[in-house]
Amino acid sequence: MRPITVPSALKLAAILLIVAVGLTHLIGARPHYRVAPYIGVGFVVNFIGALVAAVGIYRDALWGWLLGFLVAGGRWCCTRLVAWLACPVSNTRWAGGLDHWRSSPLSSRPFS
Repeated sequence: MRPITVPSALKLAAILLIVAVGLTHLIGARPHYRVAPYIGVGFVVNFIGALVAAVGIYRDALWGWLLGFLVAGGRWCCTRLVAWLACPVSNTRWAGGLDHWRSSPLSSRPFS
């Protein structure tokens, strides 16, 4: 497969962001594993996928960019469509998220 050309600043930003996504999930894997083991395992898989995507992006491979999109975008879809419905602890936290944000003292001005 032919390598793609991407400006180095964009490539560096993409690598840093996808690694940050992976590390965030690695840090959260243990507590989520205690509540729902399949979510914890999914977080570890997300971390591994993020590292593989970062290597692909570094090598200018199209598969690295596609895997990075899948890791970041697919994680969001899975947590909202699958894990959110199956984990009762997460339901209470996500259900009132926006209302909690609106009632925060730091953000009350835009909504008043």
